[in-house]
Amino acid sequence: MDIKKDVQKQFGRSAELYVKSERHSKGEDLKRLVDMSRATGSEELLDVATGGGHTANAFAPLVRKVTAMDLTAEMLSAAKQFIKGNGYFNVVFVEGDAEKMPFSNDSFDLVSCRIAPHHFPNIEDFIREVYRVLKHGGQFLLDDNVAPEQDDFDQFYNNVEKMRDYSHYRAWKKNRMAPNVRVTWI
Repeated sequence: MDIKKDVQKQFGRSAELYVKSERHSKGEDLKRLVDMSRATGSEELLDVATGGGHTANAFAPLVRKVTAMDLTAEMLSAAKQFIKGNGYFNVVFVEGDAEKMPFSNDSFDLVSCRIAPHHFPNIEDFIREVYRVLKHGGQFLLDDNVAPEQDDFDQFYNNVEKMRDYSHYRAWKKNRMAPNVRVTWI
């Protein structure tokens, strides 16, 4: 079965649970993403694979406009209800693929992606798309699981994750995620 269809099936049926998930809504990593941003209030932010909308929701009061994008329509619907329910109306919702984004070049000042790339089968396409839609001098904020650098542990970790969640594609090693990009790992 196609991994993207697996992702849509898995997250489509559990969209409401992701909105309510404490790990996703209150994780320390979310605060770190916000703290690391250089948001001044005038930016447009793209939140890739928005899921329950927690990252989009956290940035909504800090930027001019948020575009929350997700592959799964049910996730977008749940995220929209959550974010609008919090009183944020500067967020638009777009169904789209992280590896083939429906946006023009140089569209966003900030691009965020939190706890999602381990579901993307073509990580290089995702990274290329981020840098295509990101304005020159913009900021990319990425947070995801990483695999151990040692091959045996990497394989073990990814096998366990795949058994736990059939929509898991692969957690990437740090040196594989962005080998030619200056990255601050937290």
